[in-house]
Amino acid sequence: MSQPAQHHQVKPASVSKRDYAALWSSLACSYEQIHQGNEASVQFDDVCRSARNLCAAGCSTLVYNDTIKWHGDFLTRKWSDLVEGVKEASDFDSPDEFLRDFIKVWNAYNKAVNFISGILTCIVRTSLPKNPHPFRDEQADVVCQNQEQSGLTNAKHSCLKVFLDTACRSPVRAGGDPEETTVLGLIVAVGYDHIYHGREEEGGDDAEARSKPSHVEMLLSTCFRVFDELCETLTNSNGRLFHDVVGSAYLAAAGRFYAAEARTLAAGSSAVEFCAAVQRWLDEESARCGSVLPAHMYGDVEAMVVDTVLRPHLDAVLDYDVEGVADLFDSEPVRQLSTMHRLAALVGSEDKVIPAVFKKAAENRPARGGCPSHEVCCQRLASTRLGDMT
Repeated sequence: MSQPAQHHQVKPASVSKRDYAALWSSLACSYEQIHQGNEASVQFDDVCRSARNLCAAGCSTLVYNDTIKWHGDFLTRKWSDLVEGVKEASDFDSPDEFLRDFIKVWNAYNKAVNFISGILTCIVRTSLPKNPHPFRDEQADVVCQNQEQSGLTNAKHSCLKVFLDTACRSPVRAGGDPEETTVLGLIVAVGYDHIYHGREEEGGDDAEARSKPSHVEMLLSTCFRVFDELCETLTNSNGRLFHDVVGSAYLAAAGRFYAAEARTLAAGSSAVEFCAAVQRWLDEESARCGSVLPAHMYGDVEAMVVDTVLRPHLDAVLDYDVEGVADLFDSEPVRQLSTMHRLAALVGSEDKVIPAVFKKAAENRPARGGCPSHEVCCQRLASTRLGDMT
């Protein structure tokens, strides 16, 4: 029975800075050719031999650090070219072209990293059985029983993490809106301008027109899916990393929009109008999660609307329009009241705000017998919800 191949540690040989520079230069040129899509021009065996020689000479950590730095510098140049002459999202002549170019950069980079994984394999194999070798991450979320496979997985993840870091955290230009200095910031700004301003101009009050994803929204969906899948590949965090890195930037921009809209809405609307508008916003965001944003973002988006719209204004609107709320009990069906009750529940006010409004309305309407009791109201609301389900 054949025995599994054993990896033998190669005794490090001395290598001069000059020799290392020459070998690294050859390896870096190969990286460049691969990332430019010229894989056919790369002598793969020669490249692997250079990588093995460097690692055998005790330079595996240096090769790893230089490989990561090279990829960071490469992407920084790519992003700079992508946003050349742009200070903010509104400067793009064609936002959809910017989004398409981002997707092209990702597709090419991901393809190149998969090809380079063969070179990384040489580094991993040469580093074994040193423990830990440069690509070994003892705290990694992805754990493989096979040490070589684990090292290769983490090596690829290191290159993918460079993409996430440079796109989301590294400023690629100076000036303009500080939140739009990164590639992610510009993508979010393009989405914000289109979804919360451009779509209003295109669709107006046509709910059906607004419900259909536009071409830009479909491109945005692809961009956000790239980030989402990348975050899950790196951490398997069920959306937590996406929320922290990408979602928080989107929510901050959308939150500013809703905060401004809510102030205007609360100042000039009845309780029914206010709640109907908020419910429409929630419905639109629900549809957007899954068509533009990842579906797992809805909980965060709903919380953002609650915190920027309902929590600051609902109590005041209900207190101001006591009679309007009371009149809802005299109308059939009570769907508007059901919507109001459901929204109040989102801020924990269904058992605090609504009964208080009922009481005030009853005090103001003695000639009409006041309002029904809270228990009766809840029964009517429950029957309404059952009616909605049938």
